[in-house]
Amino acid sequence: MSKANTDKDKSILLEIIKEVLGSHSLCYIETLSSTTPVDHPQAVQDATEAARKDGIPYFLNINLKDAILWRTSKKGKAPTREDRLKTYPTLHQIAPAGVIDKISKMVLKKRVQEILEDLNTLQRDGRLRSIEIDATFFVNRLARAAETMGSPLKQSLATTVSHDPKFKKALEEWAVKQGVANFGEEPFFESLSRQLVYRTLGKIIFYQSLKRHVPTLPEMDFSGVDDAMIVSRLRHYFDLAKAIDYQVIFEEELTERIPHPQAAIDELKSLISDLNYYNFYTVPQDVVGQVFERLIPSEERHALGQYFTRHF
Repeated sequence: MSKANTDKDKSILLEIIKEVLGSHSLCYIETLSSTTPVDHPQAVQDATEAARKDGIPYFLNINLKDAILWRTSKKGKAPTREDRLKTYPTLHQIAPAGVIDKISKMVLKKRVQEILEDLNTLQRDGRLRSIEIDATFFVNRLARAAETMGSPLKQSLATTVSHDPKFKKALEEWAVKQGVANFGEEPFFESLSRQLVYRTLGKIIFYQSLKRHVPTLPEMDFSGVDDAMIVSRLRHYFDLAKAIDYQVIFEEELTERIPHPQAAIDELKSLISDLNYYNFYTVPQDVVGQVFERLIPSEERHALGQYFTRHF
């Protein structure tokens, strides 16, 4: 591509940005030629440094076909995948470089208007509901939740067995039916607490997956809910899903009735907040099952009766 065409591309883009966006102090905008990928490492680094210099919290790398909105990382910290707020779909309708017709300009204006709406949302709410995550981030976030919740739930399970004879008897009968050995011993509580965590995480993610196809299901939201009511609210969401389908998945197990310590409650709230903050829907449906296969050890999947691999 000739330099003249490249300059023309950027000039047209700048003209449309100024017309729609005007000057936006919230976001630094780096216009790139059509031959420069918007996620090129040097282009991202240059825009990061320019935004930092002016104290601007977000920056946008954009060319005629593509655009990525980023959060400006702190000084001394390289931009990461988590700073990438939104990748806009490629505009395949745009004419070849240097030949920008009326239709192309209309498409570009619509793109810039979408960016303006996103910036207004960031200014108003401080976040977007469409921040992207990939499978690696997804499985790491779930692994962190499993690790954080496991120990306090294990302790709660052991304490409940020690102080509640009725629960102890019911759990022992349940363990016999399930073929779980070593009742009351350390490995028993370890295994059951992990299974409890995996079932809870599985229900949460299956709820999110089901919501893709049943948009009438409400978004999980714990804002303003007293900590003592978090587990009850979670069960409410599961009951809504159970009323639609998949009763086996959303049925409550005996172990799920134990008190949830504060650390487990805090992590549940944090996980739900993250799933609402990041765009769970960018994770392909077939990846969800793979995530649980990577997250849950094979012996635990067997203990759960292939609960996840049958349904995800």
